[in-house]
Amino acid sequence: MDPQIDRVSIRYDSSNIIYILAYTEEKVDTPSQFLGVLKIRDRKKDKLSLTNLRLEQRLIRERSKTIEPY
Repeated sequence: MDPQIDRVSIRYDSSNIIYILAYTEEKVDTPSQFLGVLKIRDRKKDKLSLTNLRLEQRLIRERSKTIEPY
């Protein structure tokens, strides 16, 4: 990464968060620049909405509460 870049802005479409866009931070005299696309690994499907992710997380938490500790 360019040593002059202080911060990175992350942007995503909540209907599909598999692909996340990275930009430099916008400053008063400089617009943001596109750095690249980040792709979520270890997913079998090419689409995942933020709503579905939150649902999956909630279900995992609920299932983990029902598991008896050793």
